[in-house]
Amino acid sequence: MCVPPLNDNETGSPVPGVKQRILVVDDDPMISKLVSGTLLKEGFDVDTVNDGLKALEFIDAGSPNLVILDLMLPGVNGYEVCRRIRERSQIPIIILSGICNEVEKVKCLDLGADDYISKPFGARELLARVHAVLRRAKPPEMRALTPPLIRVGEIDLDFKQRKVTRNGIEVKLTPTEYSLLQELAVNSGKVLAYAYLLEHVWGPQYQNEKEYLHVFIGRLRAKLEADKANPRYIITVSAVGYEFKDTAASAEQTP
Repeated sequence: MCVPPLNDNETGSPVPGVKQRILVVDDDPMISKLVSGTLLKEGFDVDTVNDGLKALEFIDAGSPNLVILDLMLPGVNGYEVCRRIRERSQIPIIILSGICNEVEKVKCLDLGADDYISKPFGARELLARVHAVLRRAKPPEMRALTPPLIRVGEIDLDFKQRKVTRNGIEVKLTPTEYSLLQELAVNSGKVLAYAYLLEHVWGPQYQNEKEYLHVFIGRLRAKLEADKANPRYIITVSAVGYEFKDTAASAEQTP
């Protein structure tokens, strides 16, 4: 399913007082010029490289706030670049690709990408997705009634430090993974519908992107569950949504 164009009112705005840097990785000079020009007009600092190896070298030298990554690159392709970035960093990644199908999108999300935009695309769509990803990468504000620490079974979420541990060992999460886990944890014991999670974690323009939710739930289970095929904490409620709770504790309490 191709990503539809977004409405004018769905774009965000740069964070006041903060100049964020975006790395554009594309070997097509026209696409690179179009993307970088759009981002520069929006107030971002932009760097461009035209192959995967240069992208990795650039990131090692100094992390940008976001990477916009083409898949068909000379030398090290975009899939491998995405995988290697995610091995060493939690930098948000948006894939920019001429391949428009759900299988490809899921493959890239599984590799660690945060979003996927199909070519051709419009400037408003690009900016909306960029702002949405950068918003998720910002430390979320503490909700008025949210305790600074939530503990569910072996999992601790420290909202002040934006830190997640399992059995006392820190679990590294991408910004989107953290936002999703936070939404589940704050509502621990409640079933959250697919549409609710998509809107509150990704944004209203992602209402039809259910595959995003399935992939990121899978990524959280891989990091938090002892057996992701038989989850203890992140429970699927068939045809409805997901619930975060400690099923082992629930089973112990059952007479």
